[in-house]
Amino acid sequence: MADRVLHNQIINYYKDLLKSFKHDLHKLKSSLGKKTIHNIRLDIKKLRVLYNLIKEIYHGKFDSKDYSKAYKGLFKAAGKIREAQVNKDLITSYKLPSKNSFCEYFEIREKEARSKLRKRLSKTHIESPGKAKSELMKVLKGLNKEKFTKGCHSLLIAEYEGIKCLRKASLNVKSFHKMRKHFKNLGYLTNLLDKIKPDWIDKHTLTELKKTEKLMGQWHDRVVLIHSLNLLLEHKKIKKIELEPIQKIIGVIKTENNKQLTKLLPRIDKTYLLFVNN
Repeated sequence: MADRVLHNQIINYYKDLLKSFKHDLHKLKSSLGKKTIHNIRLDIKKLRVLYNLIKEIYHGKFDSKDYSKAYKGLFKAAGKIREAQVNKDLITSYKLPSKNSFCEYFEIREKEARSKLRKRLSKTHIESPGKAKSELMKVLKGLNKEKFTKGCHSLLIAEYEGIKCLRKASLNVKSFHKMRKHFKNLGYLTNLLDKIKPDWIDKHTLTELKKTEKLMGQWHDRVVLIHSLNLLLEHKKIKKIELEPIQKIIGVIKTENNKQLTKLLPRIDKTYLLFVNN
């Protein structure tokens, strides 16, 4: 039997997401600041998780890829701007004799990314989420607590298993990035659950997840900076005189990240166990 209250809660959650997405997309057309870029990517991530949940609940009746792909190009284009912005902010936190030249380099990268995003924006239509909304309304008519609970459990277990497998394997930058994605998906899914079923996961576990996510994000930001600086080393116009400070800062960041990773891994394991035992 359908649960009308649950149905309305999910529809209202989705309507709020759409409202936020449309607002941020409109704002993006006039401003490409840090907050706007961050918000539009956050909107898309939350939409993607909701689509995946509905797909899990209704196998074959709702294909999340049909709607997620509408945002894929926009998400990636906005990501390139965010990458340049984060790199510029991070590099200013280190003592460098040629700090300004580094900032100028990242400003150029951001300018190029902004140009590509503006082209992408002209191809992005906000009608597609509306189509998904009508599809959701149809498939959610028969939603009940049992189906919803089963779908949520299935997605949560998939994220748990992904983290578990990666922790057992040898850790490298690529596997850590995948593990971070699993934790972020947990975050977006629990955000949805907290809105609909606040008693599902205790507040302490949610708080620990946010702390772990933030630390993993900081670690990953430095990895991205290292990658960007390595690309800078390969730049044909780079002067030999500039090689030494770049190589030096890469070494400093790597040392910093290795130290943080030693502290971060126990926290990752602790957060994982909190969820599993919740």
